Amino acid sequence: MIKRIISWCICLVVITACSNSNNTLTDTTWRLQSIDGTSVPAEVNATIAFVAGQFSGNGGCNSYGGTYALDTTSIAFTLGQMTMMACMGPGGDTEQQYLVVLPQITTVSTHTDTQLELGDAKSPARLVFARITP
Repeated sequence: MIKRIISWCICLVVITACSNSNNTLTDTTWRLQSIDGTSVPAEVNATIAFVAGQFSGNGGCNSYGGTYALDTTSIAFTLGQMTMMACMGPGGDTEQQYLVVLPQITTVSTHTDTQLELGDAKSPARLVFARITP
């Protein structure tokens, strides 16, 4: 009986650990820090959040969203809806670059639960995000 209880406890710990591995990505809003190694201007608040196969955020000016498919370290984005405000300056420039790179992304990794890197064959960190604490 004791062995059975210990076995169930071990299974519960393993299941909990596995279910939490994707929570870092999905239970957080991420703020864009850099695109292809170039820092995003401090006044630009470009974000992304992931929920149940869908993503949404702000590109620096407009709100956007779509779907994503995640498989361990690979990810694919399909852009969907987006507001269409005309944007000048750093917000518009950042958004334009961001929305060109985002559909090219194929890899995902998190570092110490505070940094998200989205990359492709060109670079593992084309888009770097910092976790926004609630």
